[in-house]
Amino acid sequence: MAPRQPLPNISEDDLIDLAGGATVLLAKGNFADVRMLGISLGSVLAVVVIASVMIRHFFNLHHKGKVVHALPAGAAALFILLGVAMAPKAPEGGGEKVAFAAVKAVIDSRCISCHAAKPTQPGFAAPPAGVVLETSEQIRAQAQRIHQQVVVARVMPLGNLTGISDAERALVGRWFAQGAKTD
Repeated sequence: MAPRQPLPNISEDDLIDLAGGATVLLAKGNFADVRMLGISLGSVLAVVVIASVMIRHFFNLHHKGKVVHALPAGAAALFILLGVAMAPKAPEGGGEKVAFAAVKAVIDSRCISCHAAKPTQPGFAAPPAGVVLETSEQIRAQAQRIHQQVVVARVMPLGNLTGISDAERALVGRWFAQGAKTD
């Protein structure tokens, strides 16, 4: 296997090698601070644990001949509330029209180092997932994917290597909400 090329701002301690030569970037920080669509992972786990206890208690009582329907109903309500709280917010397309040139500038400065036909980012021999974002046609064809990865899931750029700001993410989100026009 070829030696791994160093990535800026990432130490060897942040990476883990998997079978087949794949490398994964480890998330750093407090476990409870990991965010899932704006909700802390600790909150999600707390709701799941509480709902599970309610369901288990229902079955314990059921085996003793007592049926309390409020327990599974309450657990179901907790799961429904969790789903509502985790649902991605609709992108705001209102406000000032976003010029494609502004979005292209963000993509050129934050994405092209990896998502080019010949990536310049160390450690990338080919564009990740085969996604190339060099032309307006390529960007338009990948608009849904860009929105999902950059705005909703916030996983791109990988490890935020290129330092995309929240304002730039919001700009891309507004562009998408306005129809992702490239003209």
